[in-house]
Amino acid sequence: NQRSIGEPGTGFSDSSRILDKSTSTQGQGGFRFGVADLSSNKTYCLMINNTTLATGVSNSALPYGLWRHVLFTVSSSDPALVNFYLNGTLNGTANQNIGADITEITTTNAIRIGNRTAQTDRTFDGSIRDVKMWNRVLTAADIASDYAGTTPMTGLIHWFKLGGDYADYGAVGVTATNSGSVPSVVDDALAAAVKAQRVA
Repeated sequence: NQRSIGEPGTGFSDSSRILDKSTSTQGQGGFRFGVADLSSNKTYCLMINNTTLATGVSNSALPYGLWRHVLFTVSSSDPALVNFYLNGTLNGTANQNIGADITEITTTNAIRIGNRTAQTDRTFDGSIRDVKMWNRVLTAADIASDYAGTTPMTGLIHWFKLGGDYADYGAVGVTATNSGSVPSVVDDALAAAVKAQRVA
C-alpha cells in the first residue's frame, strides 16, 4: 500500500510517475503509480506488471497547484483488488480488479519516486512528500488517521519523509538515494516556519 502527497505543477504529462518499480515504461515485472490521461482527464492510476491503464484508476482529475493526500490499497488476492483514496475518502469504484496480483512484482530494481525506474523521462512535475508503504491493507480508520496527520505504525515498512534538502529522513525502511531532485527550500527550519505561516 503506497501513500504519497503530491502538488502538481503547471503541466505534468500522461504517464508521469509518483512511484515506479519496474523494468520498462509500462510497469513490466513490477508496478507503477502515477498519472494517466483517460479521455483527456488526467487522473491517478496503478499498473501491476503491464496491466492496462483502463483498470485501477481514480475518478477525479488532478488539480494544478494544490496539495493532495493520495493513498491506494492493494489486496493480496489473485487478482488484486485496488482502492484509491483522495484526501481520506474513497475515490473511484471500490475494489477494482487490476487484472494482476502482487506476486507478479518480481523485479529487484529499486523504487523510484517522481520518475520511472532507471530513466528520467516520466518526471512528475510537482512536489512529493511523505511517501509511506505498509505491508497490510489499511482500514478506513487508518486512512482517516493518516490523512489527519497521525501515521498508523502497524505494518509500516517504509517512510520517506523527503525533507527540505531532499535527504532521506525515513526512520523506517531502507536508505534512499537522491537521483537528482532539486530542492525548493533547503533549510528545514525555514520550511517549518513557512508551513506554520500557511497553517496560520
